[in-house]
Amino acid sequence: MGIMKILCAGLAVCDILIKPVTAECLERDTSTADTIKIASGGDALNVAINLARLGVNASLVTCVGDDEMGQILTRSAVNAGVDISGVKTRECATSSSAVLIRPDGERSFISFKGACHTLSEKDILDGQLRNNDIFYLGSAFDLPEIDGDGIGILFQRAKAAGMVTALDVTSDLSRKHLDKLLPVFPNLSFFMPSQNQAEQLSGESNPQKAAELFLSLGCETAVIKLGEKGCLVMSDGLCIRSPAFKIDAIDTTGAGDSFVSGFLSGIARNYDIGKCAEFGNAAGALCACSIGATGAVKSLGQLEEFIKNE
Repeated sequence: MGIMKILCAGLAVCDILIKPVTAECLERDTSTADTIKIASGGDALNVAINLARLGVNASLVTCVGDDEMGQILTRSAVNAGVDISGVKTRECATSSSAVLIRPDGERSFISFKGACHTLSEKDILDGQLRNNDIFYLGSAFDLPEIDGDGIGILFQRAKAAGMVTALDVTSDLSRKHLDKLLPVFPNLSFFMPSQNQAEQLSGESNPQKAAELFLSLGCETAVIKLGEKGCLVMSDGLCIRSPAFKIDAIDTTGAGDSFVSGFLSGIARNYDIGKCAEFGNAAGALCACSIGATGAVKSLGQLEEFIKNE
């Protein structure tokens, strides 16, 4: 069996990254940055670009504006080898974010919600689902036209098309958001929140308890990203804690998306779940070693070499 093809849907955002930013910067008239950089961002675009660099056939469904930022995003996807035939151009401006990176590599976002935030369930066509093997939605709870009834319908369609399905979430969450995922879980192969998001959704501070709740609601496998502690993967009869790689983080922007791309690149190759988790941790670590969401992961060979040498 060959490498499975992956369809990525969700956010595509033009990031303006600034480092370092401290509280004092916001009180001064002028401060000096070490880095100011324009780069591609957004869950779906980040994952698609990294997957393509890891040798996976990746397609993207999102929306951009007919503007310079939209051109930056589509060009970055094409240059990485992503199929952008599913990218739609809207009359509104491209979504963008100012990414304020603290000296320790952690960051805060100031976002403008534009074209990609208009993506709807109907923008993802049946033919696109049938022509791919894995469906990944990267931005639940930040896609107003999908986050209502649309998300349940979308995953039902993907599962009916015989796809492996994966979901990540974004934004600040609470237990009430879990109700919106109840129609999704029975059609979900991999649920991939961060530890903080898992806790917010489940009300459980213990990631294993949170994973058990998600499994009880119908998803096949819960993959919880634990940051510097690696990840937890749980399914029926399986519980794996995969440790993180030791690095000096420069910028954590996109590290979670890089984890997802590394993990799914393993799934696409039918690797065992432990190796998929290791791939995810390695891709996330590589991303955090440079500024920007997609500049660090360059090839499958690089990822394997990183794992071998750590």
